[in-house]
Amino acid sequence: MLTDVIDDLACVVCGGAVSAAGGSVRCEAGHSFDVARQGYVTLTAGAGDSAEMVAAREAFLGAGHYRPITEAVARHVDPAGPVVDLGAGTGHHLAGVLAHEQAGLALDSSKHALRRAARAHPRIGAVGADAWGPLP
Repeated sequence: MLTDVIDDLACVVCGGAVSAAGGSVRCEAGHSFDVARQGYVTLTAGAGDSAEMVAAREAFLGAGHYRPITEAVARHVDPAGPVVDLGAGTGHHLAGVLAHEQAGLALDSSKHALRRAARAHPRIGAVGADAWGPLP
């Protein structure tokens, strides 16, 4: 959910704090980003992976091929704070490491990946961001 991670985000245009306002995320300077009906917000202009690429990745990860990697990362996650996954893709690994009541922030440039990440776990906030640009 975006509300769980909104305080950890910043406007990629001006760097100001953002807040959820109806169906958008806004900063005090007036920059606004629409929240998609699938529950993610894009804070970048990047296109990211196609729907086909994301579906193939989800099928591969869902088959358990990288389960040992997810389990190894989960052993080293600090349960006290939010978990940020830059290049989160489908949110598969992020969903696998969330414990307790911590929130997860899935950052990716693909709207197709963000749609899946937003549904991967009830405590994941999915946000469009470009690893090569200003991070929110």
